[in-house]
Amino acid sequence: MTNIDVFYGDLTANRAYIYARLPRPADDAGLSLTGTVRGPRCLHAETLPAQAQLIDLGPGPTLLARAVITEPCFWTPDLPAIYDVKVHLKRGAETLATIHCEVGLRAFGKHGCSFLQNGKRWIPRGVSTFSTTAKMPRAWHESSAVYVADDTNIEAFSEASQWGALAIVHIDASSNAITDRLRKVSQYPGIALAVILESLPDDFRKSSVAPNLLLGQFLGPDNCFFIEPWAEFLVIAADSLDHIRDAMSRQIPIILSRYLSEPCDINVARAACDELQRDLAAVVHVHLAD
Repeated sequence: MTNIDVFYGDLTANRAYIYARLPRPADDAGLSLTGTVRGPRCLHAETLPAQAQLIDLGPGPTLLARAVITEPCFWTPDLPAIYDVKVHLKRGAETLATIHCEVGLRAFGKHGCSFLQNGKRWIPRGVSTFSTTAKMPRAWHESSAVYVADDTNIEAFSEASQWGALAIVHIDASSNAITDRLRKVSQYPGIALAVILESLPDDFRKSSVAPNLLLGQFLGPDNCFFIEPWAEFLVIAADSLDHIRDAMSRQIPIILSRYLSEPCDINVARAACDELQRDLAAVVHVHLAD
């Protein structure tokens, strides 16, 4: 079941839906998905976990099961609540395969030019693993920094999820591999944003691969300004002033990046985010005044 998707639907303070989905094979007679969702558990707090059943939803284009979570606990950097999901693929009463994964219910999204977390405007202040001497994601949590890394050390995102380090993952992959890479990283509760460094396939559908991630397009200084139809936010180098001005006229969130000359202490790197914001304040002011 390597191509199974576990994701959540609309969230409210009273109820959340967690789904397990698997492409329906040609020989689907008697097949169903069942399992359990248990949680929440949290590294920073005592919790009273409960268990909900994953119930197969019957005929449809995919195998699909759903669990209803009442009074859900959301994943936040201060309270990284995690639900443990166990999914069984069955044919009749026989269990053919079982997978275990984790889900974090993030009240995270975007509106217009802003990212939103818990209904409030949120500004990501991220530090790349290449910009600091810190090694463990817990250091990012302690410094109130967003953990920024590529997907080569996938185990680090598990610690980031446990400790409450909200994460941005960079994915540099060919179009025939991007779907599998996105499906893999979407299973880590702490990863909220994925920056795509290459193109996506023409038939790509985010809802079928990573419905709980926001996908971002990287615009380098040598790229022509063009926003891909799938892009939900942009990542632009801080010295690409023309790109920044063009992007500010669009209703899309922007993350600006600046490379440090050498790796430094995590707190110094985190402070560089505030310095970048101050340096670019004049650019924003001039644009708004035009």
